[in-house]
Amino acid sequence: MKHAFLSVLILLFGISACQNSNSKANSKQKDDQKQTSKKGVSTESIKNPQTASGGEVDTANLPAISFSKKEHDFGTIQEGETVSHEFEITNTGNSELIISNANASCGCTVPKYPKEPIPPGETRSIKVSFNSDGKQGKQRKAVGIMANTQPNMNKIHILADVEKAKE
Repeated sequence: MKHAFLSVLILLFGISACQNSNSKANSKQKDDQKQTSKKGVSTESIKNPQTASGGEVDTANLPAISFSKKEHDFGTIQEGETVSHEFEITNTGNSELIISNANASCGCTVPKYPKEPIPPGETRSIKVSFNSDGKQGKQRKAVGIMANTQPNMNKIHILADVEKAKE
């Protein structure tokens, strides 16, 4: 009798655990579907109102970003030194250029970008500072620039050869 009672108890516990597991799996599947739908929205559509319809894009009316140069080499610097460079950007398009963000590939690199719209034909600069503290050897850091252009992400790079600090 004890064995039969114990068997039924184990069976009920197993069924309950299985249903709990299925419930968690269904919940995870729903969360994954939400993530997929979030990922399905392109940042281009959000940043460029003209592309929000998902149809053909008339790039003739969009702003365009052009760089005087997309890479700057600081050459050889000493570890611990902070250096900076200003990249010139020009709006070569036909509407206002809006830079919504600029992110560096590393915390040692800090970009400062214009927050106000840049009218067609005008030039501004993006200042990129690099702190070499704790760095040694060849360094290449990227800065991603998100704007209302087509494509909406552009990159600039800084390079440096960091020598060990003299003691």
